[in-house]
Amino acid sequence: MERFVFNFGLPSLMTLLTEREAARLGEISGSAVYRDNELIFARGDHTGGMCWIESGAVRLGRHDPEGHFLCLLELDAGQHFGDFVSLNAKTRVYESYAIGRTVLRETPTGALKALLDEEPGIVRALLRVSTGRLSLLMELYDDVRRLPATARLAKVILYNTQADEREELVACTQSDLASILGLSELSVSKALNQLQARGAIETGYRQVSVRSRSTLTRIAFGDTPA
Repeated sequence: MERFVFNFGLPSLMTLLTEREAARLGEISGSAVYRDNELIFARGDHTGGMCWIESGAVRLGRHDPEGHFLCLLELDAGQHFGDFVSLNAKTRVYESYAIGRTVLRETPTGALKALLDEEPGIVRALLRVSTGRLSLLMELYDDVRRLPATARLAKVILYNTQADEREELVACTQSDLASILGLSELSVSKALNQLQARGAIETGYRQVSVRSRSTLTRIAFGDTPA
């Protein structure tokens, strides 16, 4: 089973562009291929422009002082990253790694700025994606301060299956969930057991199945004790 990508149902840049806008972006973008788990950019890098994913996926995050990688977000085909770094001449604050064989398209800063001056539709698409990400990150930050592990886990599962109502299966390991949530695997295991005991999910080998979306929603948003 293909490994699930935790993109939280965020819109992708390429799906928001017209065919003409996507073609223009492609014309000024280079291409590079990365192996599974290969480092794309390190924290502190000054190099590279905005990147968008042609195929495969990318995880963004940081290593903690003990050397454990804490994943912030995963992006799949059509999604982009690095626009803030590129347009604001900033260093990269997160590490990025390929998930599986990944083809990246990279848009140089100068060419991107010139294109944005000519294509307001691309500007609107970037703004829509950026505001969506900002809203999500503010919510997740608030959740860390307020919610127990079980409610946070319920929300991660809920958000990552809501983009397609038919998608009720999250193919992942406890280690994947622990990395996304910034929790220990023991804490994730306990939270999974609590969600399963309440009939919200069912766990299997390297996967979590949603059994009751309504129960999962109540737990995630605090309508009932978690």
